[in-house]
Amino acid sequence: MDTAFLSELRSKIAYDPETGILTRLFTYGTGRSNVMGTLTQKGYLMVRFKRKSYLAHRIAWLIQHGEWPAGQIDHINGNRADNRLCNLRDVDGFTNGQNRHGANKNNPLGTLGVYKTRSGTFGAKIIANGRRRHLGHFGDVASAQSAYLAAKRKLHPGATI
Repeated sequence: MDTAFLSELRSKIAYDPETGILTRLFTYGTGRSNVMGTLTQKGYLMVRFKRKSYLAHRIAWLIQHGEWPAGQIDHINGNRADNRLCNLRDVDGFTNGQNRHGANKNNPLGTLGVYKTRSGTFGAKIIANGRRRHLGHFGDVASAQSAYLAAKRKLHPGATI
C-alpha cells in the first residue's frame, strides 16, 4: 500500500463507520453537499478521488483498516449501498457469491435455489464444490425454500442466510 496515497485520502475524505457515509473534508463552494457517492446501476456507491473512480465500500475499508481488502468486500445484509463497517467483510469470491440475498431477475419466484417444474411442483437445487445438487421436488415454494436453506447451512457454513 502506498502510504502517501492513504495519507492524502485520509486528509481529504472522512469515513463514519457507524453510518457508512464518506464525506469530503474540503468544499467546492456553497450549496453543494460534502457527502460523497453516486449510485451505480448495480446498486453500489461510487466515489471519485484524484480523477479516478472507486467503489465506496473499498475506500471505506482502506480508510478504516489502512490497507486494501485482500479479497472482495461482501455486504452482509445484501444492501450494496450500506457501507457501515458492521456490514462489510473481506471475503473470497466464493463466500461473496454464497451471500446472495435474492433470486436473479429471471426467477419470478423471488427465492434462491427454487424453480417451478413443468408438472407444477417446485424444485430445489444448490451448487457446492462446482457441482449442481438436486434437492428434490416439493408441493409448495416454502418447502422447497426450506430444503434449499438447510442444504446451504450444511454445504456453505460461512454464508449468511
